[in-house]
Amino acid sequence: MILVHPLFTDPIEIQNNKINIVILEHQHLFTKFIAEIFTQVNDGTGPFLLSHDGRKLDFAKNMDIVVDVFNLTVNQKKVINKLHSSLLITAQESEHYLTTSELLTNINVYLDEIIQDQSLSLTYNEALDIAGIFKAADVRFAEEQEYLPEKLIDYMEVMTEYCNIECFAFVNLKSYMLETELKNFYRDVLYKRFKVILLESRIDSEIYELKDLENILILDKDLCEF
Repeated sequence: MILVHPLFTDPIEIQNNKINIVILEHQHLFTKFIAEIFTQVNDGTGPFLLSHDGRKLDFAKNMDIVVDVFNLTVNQKKVINKLHSSLLITAQESEHYLTTSELLTNINVYLDEIIQDQSLSLTYNEALDIAGIFKAADVRFAEEQEYLPEKLIDYMEVMTEYCNIECFAFVNLKSYMLETELKNFYRDVLYKRFKVILLESRIDSEIYELKDLENILILDKDLCEF
């Protein structure tokens, strides 16, 4: 996968056998770079070009950016909608179809009985479907992980499976992780072959055990690229 941006002379090659790190030491350009990714992820317009095997990819559909790891949640409206759609397909499959139909019939019978016991005339949506039940029951992902590396891996697994995200960008992630946490994160990312870019605003001290796992591109304060 290739990411192109006017700031960089050469395309940024995004590998799934390395942790891709882009360091922009120029503070203003770093902020602008992050803002452009965020905007393009959300509305699809901006200077970035994402491609794979020579084929242009829809940036908003294939890229995700995580700015705040502490308020990160997979239970976003768009993801929940994808989840409910997936559950609806399962509910309509042959092994669940009869149970689903009986459940909806029983709910309508129950509502009829309750309504008839009221003194006022009432009505309800008789076209109730199983998707409505998922929504009413607030079916969502259980977010139980507190350990940051595992929380991030869980997030990427959900976004990959339900939203078909191909690449994840994390902003200044190294600032929030201990060395052991970073090692565990690298291990799991590479094992699951996620495409990950760490967008960093400064060069950290090198961790010897991890240097062979990193693919680093630096744009320093003088806009020299190396």
